[in-house]
Amino acid sequence: MPSVLDLAGLDTPLDVQGRSVVPSIQDGSLAHRDAVFAEIVTHTNIPNIYDLLDVCPEPYMTSVRTDDWKYTHNANEDGELYDLKNDPGERWNRFGDADLASIVTEMRGRILDWMMETNGFSPPSRDNPYQDNYFPE
Repeated sequence: MPSVLDLAGLDTPLDVQGRSVVPSIQDGSLAHRDAVFAEIVTHTNIPNIYDLLDVCPEPYMTSVRTDDWKYTHNANEDGELYDLKNDPGERWNRFGDADLASIVTEMRGRILDWMMETNGFSPPSRDNPYQDNYFPE
């Protein structure tokens, strides 16, 4: 939608997360974005959260992918980190590698910045009981 609006000479509404690809098309040296973010949230009307966790142990996940790395943060278990240059098939989870801890910290920070920018980060609530597990101290 932002690209269509841009081509029509109209402004993109402030509450739209996307942005126009027109500048990148017009000037091939401009990158459209340097990372892609994804989010999976399991919504339910199951009154007992433990019943949900028995069925879906990963009720909330977010990911960030750059040219070099893909990091997925799972609310209730260890994350996933893949070196996309050397492992494009994502076969070896490098999350626990001590020498890559700074990459995990950087990618986690990018997710948090993205969530703040898009108003995706909210305090724990009845509708979102997993948020307090999202970025543990």
